[in-house]
Amino acid sequence: MKTKINVLEIQLDENNCMVSAGLSVPRKDWDEASKVMNQNGDDTLLIDDNFSDDDLKEWTWEENV
Repeated sequence: MKTKINVLEIQLDENNCMVSAGLSVPRKDWDEASKVMNQNGDDTLLIDDNFSDDDLKEWTWEENV
C-alpha cells in the first residue's frame, strides 16, 4: 500500500538535516475547533452567501487590436 505524502517535515541541527514524511490527517481536529468557534461566537459569515446575480450582464469578449 502506498501512502500519499503532501507534507514534508524538515529538521535541522548543526550537523544534520532530516527530511521525513509529514503524515498528517486532513482536517484533523476541525470538528473540535468548529465547536469552540461556535461557543465563542466566532462562526458568523464574513461574506453574505446570498447575492443577486440576475442583474449581471452576460460577459462578452472583446479583442484588442
